[in-house]
Amino acid sequence: MSEALTYGPCISLIMFIFGIAPTVKQKMQSSYIGTVIEKREKTKVHYDDDNHKKVVTTYYIVTRDTRGKKHTHKSTGYGGVYSFLKVGDEVRYLPQFPNPFEKKLVPGDAHACCSFCQHVVTLDKDTCTYCKAPILK
Repeated sequence: MSEALTYGPCISLIMFIFGIAPTVKQKMQSSYIGTVIEKREKTKVHYDDDNHKKVVTTYYIVTRDTRGKKHTHKSTGYGGVYSFLKVGDEVRYLPQFPNPFEKKLVPGDAHACCSFCQHVVTLDKDTCTYCKAPILK
């Protein structure tokens, strides 16, 4: 019983630190306004033990903030934001959202990207049709 009372809180504290570290790291990142200067994507094919093919696409968005610093952002999976942004677009980086990029809309844009679920929605709607979150215009 004494070992359980000694080792239990120690292990819990270690697990708590590892659990909270990504959140603290994300909160420490600051938001900025910048311009998209480059977009890249890499596709890798993996085979598991049963010889099933798995294709993983990694999207890279490189931005330059108003102070001149370059930032490279990497994401895998759904490329909704990647296809929505174009080189030369002015964006606001908000690390607190699942979709951290908010694009400054220009008069020719017909769509916006939801900051929460990353789906592309039309500008005539005030809320996302998928997650019902407000669209930041």
